[in-house]
Amino acid sequence: MPSQRTLYRLFDKLAAGTHTTGSATTRRSVNARPAGPFGEVPACAPGEWMQIDSTPLDVLVRLDKGIAEKVELTAMIDLATRSLAAAVLRPTTKAADASALLARSITPEMMRPGWSEALRMSRSVLPHRRLMALDERLEPAAGRPVIVPDTIVCDHGKVFISNNFRASCRYLGISLQPTHKASPFEKGAIEKTLGSVATLFAQFVAGYTGRSADRRGRGLENGPLWSLPELQGLLDEWIVIWQNRPHDALRDPDSPKRAFTPNEKYATLLESCGYVPAPFSGEDYVELLPERWQAINSYGIRINHRTYDDAELTPVAPSALRSDGEEGAVGDPLRPLRRLPCLGTRPPQRASPVDHGVLETSAPCRRPVRRDGLGSRPRTGPGRDRGTDRRCRR
Repeated sequence: MPSQRTLYRLFDKLAAGTHTTGSATTRRSVNARPAGPFGEVPACAPGEWMQIDSTPLDVLVRLDKGIAEKVELTAMIDLATRSLAAAVLRPTTKAADASALLARSITPEMMRPGWSEALRMSRSVLPHRRLMALDERLEPAAGRPVIVPDTIVCDHGKVFISNNFRASCRYLGISLQPTHKASPFEKGAIEKTLGSVATLFAQFVAGYTGRSADRRGRGLENGPLWSLPELQGLLDEWIVIWQNRPHDALRDPDSPKRAFTPNEKYATLLESCGYVPAPFSGEDYVELLPERWQAINSYGIRINHRTYDDAELTPVAPSALRSDGEEGAVGDPLRPLRRLPCLGTRPPQRASPVDHGVLETSAPCRRPVRRDGLGSRPRTGPGRDRGTDRRCRR
């Protein structure tokens, strides 16, 4: 019978690489790994291939109700430059939050009060003066590049395969490429980046909980915690610092010992790919919001404890509807459900009564109201025909 030390040495040799005594999550991940050799889709331009994902952030946040809860981090990374194009923190990620990432990616990150002057784009390696001649929005911008997505790789989370996120991608001309189910290695770049956010940012923030309950201290929820807007501001500032940090995946084949920063890689690719500004107006923000039916009252509409009113709601208010059951009445006269006009996007027009008969496809359709109380115009987006959107809800 061998000694105990000899048995341990034999066990270590047999268990090498199997994680027998390690985490069960690691063992499942290793077993699901495909057979080598591994390949990689080449990305030769910023925005050509991007990856998006969500994960819980190991930080307690003081929410509006005064309770301490964890939040979810949703981020998007560019494969060509390894740039963190955008990241948002929410108590629970919804489709509208994923659509907000698209808007944050194609708009410049402005400098905020309290940020160091070294974070300005004019102080970075990005060609700020040359870009300023094409896009005036970059004058007060921070050192984070503007990247317009071409193809986004995502998993099968309900947020990313929702109708609202797909519609937002279609409106902006973005191709959506879901991975195979239970295949996180197909978007390994964003998985690794989210882990870097946990080790390089989250663990230095007040309220860090650790990756599991056995790594958490006592009474953490009773200590000083950041609010959600404050933590979002810290994350946005850290992303600008991330852009100037050497990345191990950005190495020169001729000089493999040198690692480039995401901003240096973006400036290099800019010489061959160029830069085309993508203006983003208020109507475009409205198009990215989810749609919903909403009851119209005498004081307007009320969504999430906020009241919205507009002159265009007057023709469809309860006092303007007929309650005698004749043609023109829609639903309950006390709480009618109507298609709202496009508030703030078109000149005020008299809303015509809605008939319960057959809907003529040749007539322009009014779209349901957005969650913020605003309407929308037909989805025309960049490079699309401005035709009438016939997808109306009855």
